[in-house]
Amino acid sequence: VQCPFATGSFDALVEGLADAGLKTLFDLNAILGRNCSQRAGPDRGAAASTPGQYCGDTPAAWDTAPVRLLLEHARAKDLAKHLVGFELGNELFVPKHLPRATAIADMATLTAMVAEVWPDPSGRPEVYADGTNDCGSNGDGDADLMAGVMADGAAGFSMQSCKQRVGGWWV
Repeated sequence: VQCPFATGSFDALVEGLADAGLKTLFDLNAILGRNCSQRAGPDRGAAASTPGQYCGDTPAAWDTAPVRLLLEHARAKDLAKHLVGFELGNELFVPKHLPRATAIADMATLTAMVAEVWPDPSGRPEVYADGTNDCGSNGDGDADLMAGVMADGAAGFSMQSCKQRVGGWWV
């Protein structure tokens, strides 16, 4: 579900946390900007079968115009000093929302946009990759995803422990 989040709300969030001595890692939704609203996901449980969960094996191109506007707004307001960075998406693979190749390409797109908006690397917010919550159930785990997004300049990853499927902490 799209959250109505205006630039004024973004400013209040980032500046409010900065006043409390905290920096913000802001999560951008990798699904918004695509028409995924009418597709049911692969049969991987009840949540995956819900319309709006799956963008297809060849999803529509990501409309990055709203993200670019947010980045340009943050730059114009000099908010980067209060940001850890931007994370793209979260838990894209269980249930499946996007193919892994699309997630890797989206990270390259976001990284390039951040570099265009903040040409000086010293003032640029970091870019973080989405949570990989498939807990090693994808063959060699997340090595292909990590290699792909790190090659595109991601500073880090979300981490999901998935203890409900692993059987204990870091087993």
